[in-house]
Amino acid sequence: MQVDSKASRILFDKSREMLYAAEFMDKHKLTSVQTICLLVQVAHNSDKSDLICVLVSAAIRIAQCLNLHRLGHDDPGAGVSEAIDRQVRKRVWWFLVRYEWLQIPFQNTCQIHYSQFNTPMPANCHDDEQRLIKDGRIDTQPAEISTITTWTNCLAQMSIVMWRYHDRMLRVDNTQTDDIDRRYDEVIRADEETKSLYLSWPDSLRDVNTTPGDNPAIDGLPTGLMPAMLLMSIAQKVIFTVHRQFQLSCFRDRRYAFSQLSCVTIAERSIEAFQRWPDCLEARICRRMWTTLSYMISCSITLLFALLFKAQNALTRDWDRLRHYVEFGKNFPGKEAQGSSIARRGVRLLGALMELERTAGFSSDIEADIGDTIRRVALADEDGVEANTSEGFQMVFPYGQDLWESLMRDLTEVELM
Repeated sequence: MQVDSKASRILFDKSREMLYAAEFMDKHKLTSVQTICLLVQVAHNSDKSDLICVLVSAAIRIAQCLNLHRLGHDDPGAGVSEAIDRQVRKRVWWFLVRYEWLQIPFQNTCQIHYSQFNTPMPANCHDDEQRLIKDGRIDTQPAEISTITTWTNCLAQMSIVMWRYHDRMLRVDNTQTDDIDRRYDEVIRADEETKSLYLSWPDSLRDVNTTPGDNPAIDGLPTGLMPAMLLMSIAQKVIFTVHRQFQLSCFRDRRYAFSQLSCVTIAERSIEAFQRWPDCLEARICRRMWTTLSYMISCSITLLFALLFKAQNALTRDWDRLRHYVEFGKNFPGKEAQGSSIARRGVRLLGALMELERTAGFSSDIEADIGDTIRRVALADEDGVEANTSEGFQMVFPYGQDLWESLMRDLTEVELM
């Protein structure tokens, strides 16, 4: 089944027109915030990452003006209509929190502070009328029962860990001392916290060894695909957020070998879990999500780094197996290249790095060659025309500004420093 990328772009453009026609920044409405939240999925696949970043920032302020961040504890005596309305508002607020905090690595900043809101996470509840309400209240399901909020609440819990890690790292950086050991202690701590959170989730959300059936959906939810999705999401946070400051040094400096072991191992497991997916409608829908594409590219790049630095790598690995995983990681977004700018650029980047790995034995400075390869891919679109460089630093190349800017810096600029 082909993806009609034009239809999604029309949706994006028409929705923006309606937002401006409704004067959304002046006349604050919950529906305006919901619209922006829905556009996130389309925007990143349509080269509109910078635009959606600004729109989400506006949505956060509008949500705060609507007091979505100050809902407080649930009132046991609330009526059914009020309880449902609160549930909707909690979902909208926590979408913004989750999205904002999981994007911290892209810009090293955020608008929402953990201490400045008291809205609880939405309940793990079904959406259909028959199961949503019981005895006049929201019927909250146990953690092992999958509902429409199960996946998003897991990501929300993960986003809290990421925010706390970012906050601690800022405190270390603000000491005005170049204490790399303290920073790395925080990296190890966050790695442990992230993996402990993952292990706290029900077994049904972590069973990546069972091959999903051809019909992996229950109640319209892709429950059979969730374990792989959650594992790869955890992998992306471990690689992309927790260890990103040591992404290159961990392959050439044994002091940071833990980062290499942690990132490469979880990247391998994640790609292996996706290899078990059936070719079904639910899998194709999940594959098109910009998050899934970005996660797969992140894991594949990590394995490529291991291959590129294998001459300096003290750890023994099955290099052919890593190449097999990377090949799968390149083909995975390749199926969505027609409808996603992330997929297109990800495929080009992976292809260029794979070609570099094949000839790396002749390189006198592999790190410089990696930087040159990334720079060439980031600064050119399909027709070789110069593209938006900030896009290259952000959503297209999934490691945040620190790593890519260091690799993409013009060599003449380095000489002048």
